[in-house]
Amino acid sequence: MRVQVNGMGDWSPEKPLVAGWYTVQVAKVEEKVSESGVPMVLLSYQILDGPEQPDGADFSDRMVFDNLILDASGYENPRARKFIENKMIATVKSFGADDGDEFDTDDFIGKEAEVNLSISKGLDGNPRNEVKGIRPVGGFPEVS
Repeated sequence: MRVQVNGMGDWSPEKPLVAGWYTVQVAKVEEKVSESGVPMVLLSYQILDGPEQPDGADFSDRMVFDNLILDASGYENPRARKFIENKMIATVKSFGADDGDEFDTDDFIGKEAEVNLSISKGLDGNPRNEVKGIRPVGGFPEVS
């Protein structure tokens, strides 16, 4: 397929958002299989609110993405397995699921949560945002 690209003269990679907690809404859930054959979903989050940006930029049209592995049982490393399990539990609890609930990953669409964004180096060497944590809007209840 031949493609003509116009308007690249002033293009530059998008600047990452400052690190911190952002309110997001799930815009899209895409079911995938990892390179190692593990079921996962790619979560696309629409940024709704968050810290003020140093340059005053508006982030209301920004998206961030995260992968969620749905089955950690194939991981032999116990630390990796625990990390994957904790991330899945935090994610589904952030979207309102309770222990023992069954859900369809499409049920995530439209749900709101807070994600903790950090800045890391992308594969292209440019800085990018990375989702480092998730919690319900307002945070998890305090444990007494």
